[in-house]
Amino acid sequence: MMQKVLRSNTRATLNVCGCGRLHLTYGPITLHFEPDEFLAFGEAVTQMVDQFRRIQGNLLVPSMPREHETVCH
Repeated sequence: MMQKVLRSNTRATLNVCGCGRLHLTYGPITLHFEPDEFLAFGEAVTQMVDQFRRIQGNLLVPSMPREHETVCH
């Protein structure tokens, strides 16, 4: 099957497979998507990036984690 490879200027690579699936590789991680799933994922990541950029300037001291939040170990 024919594949089209799209690369960014980072460690990200998107393989568009001839079967219609998309394989997003970032470093050692590969995520597999149907086209609609990939678009939804991209929109979600874009929203999180926008939110992070808005709050980044307000983060002088990290807040204490609340219950059920994901934190670094």
